[in-house]
Amino acid sequence: MDQLETSYENVDGYSISRKVKKRMRDEGFFEETEGLTYGEVRIDEFAALLHESITSFAPNAKTFADIGSGTGKAVFAAAIAMNSKLESFIGVEIVEELHDTAVRVLDDLKGSNAIKGIEFHFGDSFEIEDKWVHADVIFAPTTCFTDDLMSRLEQALEKLAPGTLVITTTRKLKCKRAEKLLARRCKYAKGSLEFMVWKIN
Repeated sequence: MDQLETSYENVDGYSISRKVKKRMRDEGFFEETEGLTYGEVRIDEFAALLHESITSFAPNAKTFADIGSGTGKAVFAAAIAMNSKLESFIGVEIVEELHDTAVRVLDDLKGSNAIKGIEFHFGDSFEIEDKWVHADVIFAPTTCFTDDLMSRLEQALEKLAPGTLVITTTRKLKCKRAEKLLARRCKYAKGSLEFMVWKIN
């Protein structure tokens, strides 16, 4: 955990995201930035929530995926919390600068026993669904999702296997297959958010 925190000391995902959004808007891309509002988990808080959720509701899970993984904090938190349980940890991020940052942190941590089975993919999560829909536990930070992004997420959920856990923030799922198992307010990098754990039936 300490090594991971050290690797993030000089990483400011919020600043990276602001610069990317400003550049895009300066270039005339306004609608495209609506769903790009950045947020970060607290590594310790998310790791604890994930450990409880998997232990209680998905004891046979092997793969974790974060769709909208930013600088990779949730993916690393999962790898640390569940490295003796899960085998694969996947992050998908649409902002190239954030994705590149996650890859750099991963390179810094190569050799660490706690950091195994991690892979990051650059692209739109809903255009490269094959990278994550097979996961047993999926984190979708939906607080700032537009209605269109929520609709695309709901469509993707129909492809998930029964028993898959989905963790969202703030916004509730409408998918009839999704059963809410847990809701808890957790500290976020800035403030706190309600995290909800769902099971796909």
